[in-house]
Amino acid sequence: MLTSDNKARLRRCLDSFLKEQTSRAGELHRVAKELGVVPITDDWNRNFGIRVSDGRVVSFNRIEPFDLELVTVPNAELAALGHAWTKFPELAPLVPRRPTEAIICPACNGSGLATHGERPKDFACYCGGLGWLLPEGWLTRS
Repeated sequence: MLTSDNKARLRRCLDSFLKEQTSRAGELHRVAKELGVVPITDDWNRNFGIRVSDGRVVSFNRIEPFDLELVTVPNAELAALGHAWTKFPELAPLVPRRPTEAIICPACNGSGLATHGERPKDFACYCGGLGWLLPEGWLTRS
């Protein structure tokens, strides 16, 4: 359940994003405003964001049709929330606390930084930079 404080945080972040004047942000302004979503990832096609109305992590196309979908894979949701607070520090309260059953992220060995391929320094991992994942789900299934 989204608290009124967290909903206000999301609204402020969306308003802040809509004021950004970079060309990449400008390309997402329309979809962010129309869907009521704070964009978190900035991919060429499918993006992830947090819906202001209920705090749910969603994915969407950056061009019409926007094809909004709820993210239902727990570790994909966790990754988006992990990325969210690095982009919008005010969203840190939305990141869940590490549960006791969490595992160290196998992709980054708990560092939170991608350790494979040619990546810029400080490039966050699949775990959203948190260093941990839930034991079942995306990236932990064999």
